[in-house]
Amino acid sequence: MGDVDFGGVIRRVCLAYVPEAVEGDYAVVHAGFAISIVDEQAAARTIELVRQMDGKEEESDE
Repeated sequence: MGDVDFGGVIRRVCLAYVPEAVEGDYAVVHAGFAISIVDEQAAARTIELVRQMDGKEEESDE
């Protein structure tokens, strides 16, 4: 088990599927399980896409 930071929200997740994970890694997490490790560049792209989607939702609410 490990603590994962989801943009400031810390959650405990199972690391059984990624035993190679170390502190500072980026991981894809689904239903409380880290299912793969991703490199920093891929993580940055994903984070940016999520931020863009979040902004679009706010625009459509107005």
